[in-house]
Amino acid sequence: MPGPIEDLAARAGAGDALAACQLARELGECRSKKFLRDIATESDEYGSTPRCEVLLAQHRDKHFDWLRQAAHAGEPEAMLRYAQGEGFGMSGASFDYLRSPRFDTWRREAPAMLEALVKAGYPEALVTRMMANDPLMGGPLAGALPPDPVTDQAYADLFLLLQGDGRLRALAQARLRNQPDSVVREQARDLAMRWHQDYFKGHTYDFQAFEANGGFALMQAQGKTCSVAPGEATP
Repeated sequence: MPGPIEDLAARAGAGDALAACQLARELGECRSKKFLRDIATESDEYGSTPRCEVLLAQHRDKHFDWLRQAAHAGEPEAMLRYAQGEGFGMSGASFDYLRSPRFDTWRREAPAMLEALVKAGYPEALVTRMMANDPLMGGPLAGALPPDPVTDQAYADLFLLLQGDGRLRALAQARLRNQPDSVVREQARDLAMRWHQDYFKGHTYDFQAFEANGGFALMQAQGKTCSVAPGEATP
């Protein structure tokens, strides 16, 4: 069970990366539920909790800093959440992050964190990297990474190598079909095959299972998550 909020906040303030990660994850969920509750006024599906009310009222402005603290401590889950821009709130809720004084800092740090996670063999990070340059689905990362036809295509190829079937497979295949340059296709395929061996030891994964476990299934299985498991945040 999550500890008392103020105890966790004090620990985070004293440099405890695990406490900072847990609070950031909880606050992220609370912010997302509030956004969904605000736009679904006739539904009680996204009801609040006393714990969320306290986090939103007293600690909302610490979300980015808590997440960054845990990410810079090397916690893989926090690194991925940070790279995804979770510290700015729910993706798509607004574009206020573009005016945030923290945005330039995040923009400098997020791509390297994401690349480090892929190189460390975390397939959870691959989907985020594959979508990063998509203007519709890349979230805050869209436009943050320099476009490179070979590299971008290689991530789509790598995704196909890493998984069998899944709802994202069709998207990756569409990207392959939309790449008309045969030289780019060949270079990207060779790069993806090398990454598959170097970073992932030739393994394949069930990406649908990742979603069912909050998106961090392999990290959880390896004991690399730093927040409590999804669903444990209680009033």
